[in-house]
Amino acid sequence: MKLYISFLYGVMILIWGTSWLGIKLQLGVVAPELSVVYRFVLASVIMWIFAVISQQRIRFSRYNHTMFAIHGFFQFCLNYQFFYLATEYLTSGLVSVALSAIIVLNIFNAALFFGQKISPQALLASMIGLTGLALVFWPELTATQGTVKSWIGLGFSMGGTLCASFGTMMAMRHGRANISIISSTLWAMTYGSLFSAIFALAKGTPVTMDWSVQYITALVYLAIFATILAFGIYFYLIKKIGANKTSYATLFFPLVALTISTIFEDYHWPWLAVIGVIMVLVGNITILYKPKQRH
Repeated sequence: MKLYISFLYGVMILIWGTSWLGIKLQLGVVAPELSVVYRFVLASVIMWIFAVISQQRIRFSRYNHTMFAIHGFFQFCLNYQFFYLATEYLTSGLVSVALSAIIVLNIFNAALFFGQKISPQALLASMIGLTGLALVFWPELTATQGTVKSWIGLGFSMGGTLCASFGTMMAMRHGRANISIISSTLWAMTYGSLFSAIFALAKGTPVTMDWSVQYITALVYLAIFATILAFGIYFYLIKKIGANKTSYATLFFPLVALTISTIFEDYHWPWLAVIGVIMVLVGNITILYKPKQRH
C-alpha cells in the first residue's frame, strides 16, 4: 500500500508541476479567458456524467448554491483567469513559484474566516517564504528589459494565488457543512465555467478555436489530468494519509515547473532565484512541520 500511495503522490506532483507548461502552450490563437472556459466546461461535463452515473448528490438549498457560486467565482474563474494572463508575461515556472505563497495566505485567511489561531511558527515561516519569493522574482523585476511586464506578471500571479486561497476557504466551508467533495466541486466548477464565459463575452472576446494538435492536447491534458485526475488523487490522499502529508506535494510543484521552464522556455537560474526557491521551501516546510510529542 505504501508503494501505491507513493506512486499516486508522485503522479500528482508531476501532473500539477507540468500543468503550467500546458497553460503556456495554449497561448496564441485563443484568448486566455476563453481557454479557461473551454477547460472547465470540458471538465464539468465529464464530472456531471460521473456524478449521474455514481449517483452523487446534486440537489442543494439556495444558500448552498450561493456558496458554490462564490467558490466557483474565486477557484475556477478569477484564479485561472489571473494565472493564464500571468503566463503571458512570465515563464510558467515563475508563475508556479508565486502559487506557493498560498500556504501562507491560507493560514491568515483561515484565521480571518474561521478564527484559527496564527502561531509564531507560522509567522516566522511566512517571513522566510515571502522573502524567498521576492528573491526568485527579483532578477526578473530588476532586469533592464521587460521590467514592466515582469511586474504585471507578478501582479496577476499573486492575484490568482489570493483567489485560490479564497477558493480553499470555501472548500473548507463545504467540508464543515458535510457536503461531499465531488458534489461541491462539481457545482463550483460549473458556476466557475459560467462566470468565465460571462467574463469573456463582456470583454468582447471573439469565440475562436485552435484545432492544432498542440492546443487540443494541452486542453485535454489540463481538463482531464490537471483538473479531474489530479484533484481526485489529491482528495484520495487526504483521506488515506491526511491533509498535512498530502500538502507537502505543493512544495515540489515549483521545482518541477522551473525544471520544465529550464528545458522548454530557456529559463536560466540566477543565484538569487536558487536561494529564493530554497527559502520558499524552507518556509513552507516550517509551516507544515509538527514536532513529535514526547510521552
